[in-house]
Amino acid sequence: MMKLTIIKPDQILEHEISWLEVITDRGSFVIQPEHVPTVFVLKPKEPLTFGFADGKQESIAVLQGVVEISRTAVLALLGETA
Repeated sequence: MMKLTIIKPDQILEHEISWLEVITDRGSFVIQPEHVPTVFVLKPKEPLTFGFADGKQESIAVLQGVVEISRTAVLALLGETA
């Protein structure tokens, strides 16, 4: 499991997730626990999708943002969401 923290201009959300899919100008990447530390600039107007341990998944439409990945946590800084 990984801790996902989403910081938007008007709120902060936290979730425990199993995986995260980010879409960048260089392609789509699925992030799981113990992923190598990385920073991604999200592709505008593409969703940020993540899955929970029970199999459910959720998506957030992103207009702009950056994601920082560590081995156990994800920090998503979103300037705007749709």
